[in-house]
Order: sequence, then C-alpha cells, then structure tokens
Amino acid sequence: MQQYCKFNCQASMKQLLLFIFCIVLLISCAKDKFAAARQQFSGSWEYHQFVGYPFLSTPLPRGNGKIIIIGTDGSFERRSHDTTTFKGSYTLEERKDCYGDAKQIFFKSSDPTFTESFIAISGDSLMFNSSNCLTDGGALIYLRN
Repeated sequence: MQQYCKFNCQASMKQLLLFIFCIVLLISCAKDKFAAARQQFSGSWEYHQFVGYPFLSTPLPRGNGKIIIIGTDGSFERRSHDTTTFKGSYTLEERKDCYGDAKQIFFKSSDPTFTESFIAISGDSLMFNSSNCLTDGGALIYLRN
C-alpha cells in the first residue's frame, strides 16, 4: 500500500510540473499583435504639414529639422535639428473611431505636447489623424527621413 501511494504521488507531481511548464511556455510565447505595425512606423520622420479645418498649412521644406523618431521597442523621441527636445515612449492599441465599426491603430506617446491620435502610413508619409469625434480635427503629416 505504501508503495502504491508513493508511485501515485510521484506521478501526480510530475503531471503538475508538466502542466505548470506548459502554462508558462504558452504565456511566454504570446504574440505582440502590434509588432508588424511597430516595424512599419519605426524610423526617423520629418514634419511636413498640418492639414485640417479651418486652414491648410504651408508645407515645410525638407531639412526643416522637426524630427520624430519612432522605435520598434516602443521608444519615442522628438528632435529639433540635432537637439533632443523629448525622449520617452509610446503605445499602440486598436480603437474604433466615432464613425464606422472598423478598428484603427491608435498612437499614444508619453510626450505631453504630442497629441494622441490615430496613426497610418501612405507611401513615405506618416499621418497622425485626430478622431472624427472632434469637429476641428486635423492631421499631422511627416515624411520618412
């Protein structure tokens, strides 16, 4: 009888350890659903233009020095020529805008002067769009540097 209990306890312990190992493995392998988006948005971008109501700003020429740097690791940096004016982080999440059911990628930086907005790429242009919920919203356009 003692041998039977010893065998069952050892088998149960092995099963428990195997179960815990599988759970830890599954948790550690969770995919980052924004990895591809971070890769796409990463790089150095130079400010080009603001488009929105009630006006369309004049595009700034290349070399204006207003740069943002978005890292694949979640880092965010703002520069004016060669001087770093802010260094922090950003997060991405999926959100619905006021109109429609489609989810879009939402960008939020730890920089208090950089507004949170929807982010998208079109060619070599990076656009930060305000929500359709705002009446006087607009878009900041950056060009790949």
